[in-house]
Amino acid sequence: MAEETEAPEQATAAKSGGGMVGKIVNAVGILVLVIAGNIATNIIVRDFMPDLAPGAAPAVVVDDADVDAAAEDEPKGPPIYLALDPPLVASIDDGESIRFVQITVEVMSRKQSVLDAVVNHTPVIRNNLLMLLGRKTVPELASSDGKEKLRQDALQEVQSVLETMGPLKPDEPMGELEDLYFTSFVVQ
Repeated sequence: MAEETEAPEQATAAKSGGGMVGKIVNAVGILVLVIAGNIATNIIVRDFMPDLAPGAAPAVVVDDADVDAAAEDEPKGPPIYLALDPPLVASIDDGESIRFVQITVEVMSRKQSVLDAVVNHTPVIRNNLLMLLGRKTVPELASSDGKEKLRQDALQEVQSVLETMGPLKPDEPMGELEDLYFTSFVVQ
């Protein structure tokens, strides 16, 4: 009789999945279901409810005038510099003697198309800057205010040449030459 009572217990154990292997299979099945549910939830949220996705910015209605004003205020990229080589050398009348000024100039823009236009129009730009330098006096070039005034005048001159001559490619917007710097300034 002892054998008869053991047989139903073994049959019950065999039907329930049988020990450790059954538990591992159940755990793997649950893990697969959790992962599949997570993936399905992410797909549904991403495709059908993007406003609820984590990290999603709330939908904001923006006026086109605000976008245009913000676009004009923000720089459009990192500054790009171009040296106008070789340095500019001009003679200056100093009353009884002739003096010379040598200036190294670099221009800055945030658009490569502007610098391409500067390179293309370099002869005109160098000519106009040399003429501008030739009209200055030694006292003007010796003072900090005079140098800053010359820098502003030179920037305006280069911008004027670019505006008059136009972009290198006619169908491309020109952009803006933002600044001009003297990287070397010698008066002898």
